[in-house]
Amino acid sequence: MLNVQISYTALIEELSRLDMLPDRNRFARWRDADIDPSKLNMARVYDYWLRGTNNLTADRELAEAMATRDPYIPASCKANRAFLGRAVRYLAAHGIRQFLDIGSGIPTAGNVHEVAEQAEPESRVVTASADSHRAPWPGQAGLP
Repeated sequence: MLNVQISYTALIEELSRLDMLPDRNRFARWRDADIDPSKLNMARVYDYWLRGTNNLTADRELAEAMATRDPYIPASCKANRAFLGRAVRYLAAHGIRQFLDIGSGIPTAGNVHEVAEQAEPESRVVTASADSHRAPWPGQAGLP
């Protein structure tokens, strides 16, 4: 077993150099967009079921309560996301380079833009969401 000792400061510097630090401004963007953390949001509940990090305590509590009523919900969400990934990879493999993601919600694990750009780096994705509680994310224009 390898025993490595590293200071907290050195660890933060290394993670920063590797671009592996969590987005510290995520919650600041939510606050700036007047998102009430006590209000539930289904996109964030879905993110929780996908083991994402863009969810809050109220969302996690609702997700757990829903899963006690129907334990298949989390697995269904994961199956849905897996299908989305397969469909996008299939289309990219067959020459499609432009994608329109309608009802994209908040970014979570395996979004269309991530899958498309991994499959074909020159892919372009436009996302659209009617979610009024969606804060702009890095790289997004935040258009009305």
